[in-house]
Amino acid sequence: RIPRVVHRLDDHILLVTTGLHGDALWAATRLRRACQEHLLQHGQPISISQLARGTARELQHARRGRPLGCEFILAGMADNNGMIPVEEDAEDNGQQLPFESPLQ
Repeated sequence: RIPRVVHRLDDHILLVTTGLHGDALWAATRLRRACQEHLLQHGQPISISQLARGTARELQHARRGRPLGCEFILAGMADNNGMIPVEEDAEDNGQQLPFESPLQ
């Protein structure tokens, strides 16, 4: 059986993982819960940059007894002037780069 590496966190956010499958599932579950909590508290979906910053902060301060054995990329669509994140990880704090569609 091939482990699942693409996880839908919200209608507009996907998580792509590599590494230890258990750690990747833990990260996907935690991030999905963060998306749901934000929607319930604020009545609107979380932005990708907010999720990336929160994830970086949480992983930096997490005391799980060992480092997280997976890497991941957050990908999705945002409505902020055509900006979408290219790669997100705990050291990167959600760098956003302009996106130009090849279909235009």
